[in-house]
Amino acid sequence: MRFTFAPCGLGRKGLDGESIERLLMRWDFLKSWFDPETRRRARELQVANAKAIESVVVGTDPRLRMVSGYQKKLAPGVTRALTHAEAVAQQLPGPIEVSRKTFGADPRVRALFVSVDHLRETFAHSHVLRSFLTQPRHQGSGTCYALLAVDKSEKQTFGMELDTELVQKEVMQTVVNFSAHRFVAPAPDIHTLRSELVEQAFEHLVGCALRRIVSLRARSQELTERRLLLESKLRERLTRKRGLQETLFEVPTLDGTVTMEIRHHLADTDEELKAASVSLGTLNDYLGQIQDVLSHPENHLRLHPLTVRLDRSGVKRKADDPRPGQNVDFTEIQLGDEQSAVGILVSYSPKEFPPQALSKTVFGD
Repeated sequence: MRFTFAPCGLGRKGLDGESIERLLMRWDFLKSWFDPETRRRARELQVANAKAIESVVVGTDPRLRMVSGYQKKLAPGVTRALTHAEAVAQQLPGPIEVSRKTFGADPRVRALFVSVDHLRETFAHSHVLRSFLTQPRHQGSGTCYALLAVDKSEKQTFGMELDTELVQKEVMQTVVNFSAHRFVAPAPDIHTLRSELVEQAFEHLVGCALRRIVSLRARSQELTERRLLLESKLRERLTRKRGLQETLFEVPTLDGTVTMEIRHHLADTDEELKAASVSLGTLNDYLGQIQDVLSHPENHLRLHPLTVRLDRSGVKRKADDPRPGQNVDFTEIQLGDEQSAVGILVSYSPKEFPPQALSKTVFGD
């Protein structure tokens, strides 16, 4: 008996161009596994994923270690969450240099700060930056990096407009304001900053998983208490029905309606409680809830491009407005369905804006 080895695409007519390409791709893939650098990166990724899984367990419920194969079960969600966190950190715009010079040259810097004095005070009075720069290893740093997060608001107000050569007063304008400046994850270089943001983004997703579990527990407790209350009301109605008060004073039709309503609410509560109990009935259910959150990180953390056209005073202009204005590009960081902030990576010189200690400040953090 003879055996003939024929790779994909290899027959009596030999290899075609497409088959050769597939073979080369397979060969490159197999060869990469023997490359020391590839194997080193694979080991590092494996270690990082293992640490991330343990971070999830510690951050939610340590009892998950009792679930057989919990690492394997959590691995897909953890990988998905880490990938999303890395993508978010890489997609954040910047860094842009923030200085007295760029305040006049960069429309983004000018939009974020009211004046050079406001810029200086925001950096100098930041508790986060001061704590970072007072660490021995960061003292004397030439350039520092951080994520700058601000709140964006729009306000209708009356102002002046120049129409040809005439100044018009009391013209309705939309002014865009950026406030509540705060600095996140200050770092000595951009690579360290993005790495720290990846870690914080991942921890945020773990926190979302924990909040879901807490919410489900609270809901189950609420339904249990409601059920006990309804049962007490029902017993009270049934006891009263057998007593003298019912015979002498109560209207039977009305009382029967009330009792039926209580029974109806009790049945609905039992159904809700059953569903809530199934959600967290076992540790495997806990793990499933966590896996669901981590597998859909975009529901809890996402970025949206934000472009506004502004003049030098922060007045919003429409795209077809002939009056002076520039498009200013930012990114909105959305946490869940409620919280959001405008974020951009910045670099600055501590020598230009040295930290100052204040007993109380209204600027940023």
